[in-house]
Amino acid sequence: MNSKRLITVFLIPFLSLNAYSWSSKEHRLMAYIAEEHLTKSTRVILAHYLNHSIVEYSTWMDRVRKSPEYKHTTFWHSATMAEDGSFPEDGKGKAIPALNNAIKILENYREYDDSTVFVNILYVIHLVPEIHCPSHCFYYDLGDPKTADSRFHQKVYFDGKIKKYHSVWDSSISTLYPGLTLDEYKDKFDNWSPTMQRSISDGTPEDWMRDIASICRKIYDLAEPDTKIGIDFLRLHKDIPESMVPRAAYRLARVLNDIFDKEQPSRQRMNIRCCHKSRQSQNHAKRRKNN
Repeated sequence: MNSKRLITVFLIPFLSLNAYSWSSKEHRLMAYIAEEHLTKSTRVILAHYLNHSIVEYSTWMDRVRKSPEYKHTTFWHSATMAEDGSFPEDGKGKAIPALNNAIKILENYREYDDSTVFVNILYVIHLVPEIHCPSHCFYYDLGDPKTADSRFHQKVYFDGKIKKYHSVWDSSISTLYPGLTLDEYKDKFDNWSPTMQRSISDGTPEDWMRDIASICRKIYDLAEPDTKIGIDFLRLHKDIPESMVPRAAYRLARVLNDIFDKEQPSRQRMNIRCCHKSRQSQNHAKRRKNN
């Protein structure tokens, strides 16, 4: 049994579950839109490594994060931003270095075995949308993220029930628009012009995170700890999560196309500069043996 098959067998129980969380719906939506913007060449290469649509793999990292094999990815789901807009290597949120490392591996995917390529594709599929959640950044000026005093950990009363403020934003799109199909979500959010899509997907993960923060950091000005909020609160501020959906989808498509479709016109390709090596040892990053 080859390495790809082994990982696929491991995934079967996860992919067959029907009980998706609200946050999973957001991930599936962004992957669904991104998939519509993949080139033919990118689709062909992805099909070699994946046995399912990228939509089905979009929540994989959430499903395995507590397993012993992937415990090292626990803090890859959020970024850490200092007051000067940098991303400290010792920050609690490791999303940016983890994403950069996965991209760096995939840029040389022909040098790696199939299982290494497979798992790093899954990292990219999840992490690009993940950093676009309005609450997925630790801001140093809002308290030490390693302590309970950080605003990242604050709780509010949502419709009378105490809830992590973070999770209010995790499920914001599906809370605002429950019951829509993926096609209906796509019709609502996938409407940017090609020029806008290229412009918003230019840059590096660090650039994207700064753009995200410029829009999303204000969520902590909108609600103090223990504030009573509800669906009307989300409706009033829906422009925040709604602006993240197309950004995440177009950037994910751009990364995958730039890695796997080298025939794209140069003007359409982004310059991915993985300038920040992750200190996390991604267990599957073993190069092929030459013999």
